[in-house]
Amino acid sequence: MTAGVLLVACALLYAVAVGTAAGQTVDIRLFSAAQAWNPTLEPLVAPLRPGIPVVLAVACGAAAAVRLWRAAPGPVVRVGVGVGVTVAVALLLKRVLERPYLGDAGYVENTFPSGHVAVSAALALALLTLCSPAAARALVLPVALVVAAACVVNVVGHAHRPADTLGALLLAAAVHATVAPARARFTRPVAAVHP
Repeated sequence: MTAGVLLVACALLYAVAVGTAAGQTVDIRLFSAAQAWNPTLEPLVAPLRPGIPVVLAVACGAAAAVRLWRAAPGPVVRVGVGVGVTVAVALLLKRVLERPYLGDAGYVENTFPSGHVAVSAALALALLTLCSPAAARALVLPVALVVAAACVVNVVGHAHRPADTLGALLLAAAVHATVAPARARFTRPVAAVHP
């Protein structure tokens, strides 16, 4: 999927889920249905919501250190830029986009896209890019589950509506597709050249 397609999908999601009464109604119904999990998951929300991005950042730091040790700084720079741009754009969008009040399903404070989910998704994509191909294949499912958990705790914990989390995923994927389009070869340490 190209970055353009992902950005268009993110914009359409905002236009429909946030900008229409029907979209807001569906979003609030999904949000309300998710609250059925609140009694079970509430004890996990407090540590997981801030903890998931921290754990992913530590894992990315370790993977970046391996890349740098193997003399491959290019991917580290690209994914670092990707994470930074994702966070900046998510924060900017939350400030400039409006959430129109369209009845009982709405309120005027914009929460689209979720910053916690955007940074979690960006870090997850960075981690998979920085790992060796074998490690990335082994980690793709656990990392996807961690990002899914970030989405769930943000909705169940009353921080975001489902569309906010989906928008964050689309934003992170679009930025990542732009700055890290090609997976750089995982290289071995460069041997010193002696004359």
